[in-house]
Amino acid sequence: MKTLARSGHLSISRIFTFEMAHVLSNHHGLCKNLHGHSYKLHISLSGKVIDEPDAANDGMIMDFGELKEIVNKHILSKFDHALVVYQKAANAQDLLNLPFDRIEVLNFQPTCENLVLHFVHLLELNLPKKLKLHKLRLYETANSYSEWQA
Repeated sequence: MKTLARSGHLSISRIFTFEMAHVLSNHHGLCKNLHGHSYKLHISLSGKVIDEPDAANDGMIMDFGELKEIVNKHILSKFDHALVVYQKAANAQDLLNLPFDRIEVLNFQPTCENLVLHFVHLLELNLPKKLKLHKLRLYETANSYSEWQA
């Protein structure tokens, strides 16, 4: 039987979906109005394959369930089915007074690009140190996305 080569770096990816509403203050188009999107977040990690024959995670870079726990805790629990508000928006106080349970206040305009950078920051703080965030892509619509790559 041929032995697997376990040297080098590989990447793994997982896709997460969530719903989120936002307003882009001072925008000249329709996005200045309160609206929502069905987001798709593609996360790719790179690292070395674990080579510990008796370990539960032998042959993996990371268990997909562990990645799911990190993303759920640090991203989805805050942003899924939430209204995201820029704290310096002229109408921020009005939006914060809306009768919603999930309002996330950010210190930046909640564009797709800024959200990608924010999610990169959150993941880099919370991923195991042996792993590297390789790529993050956030689809705001079926046809529009922003992408960060290491």
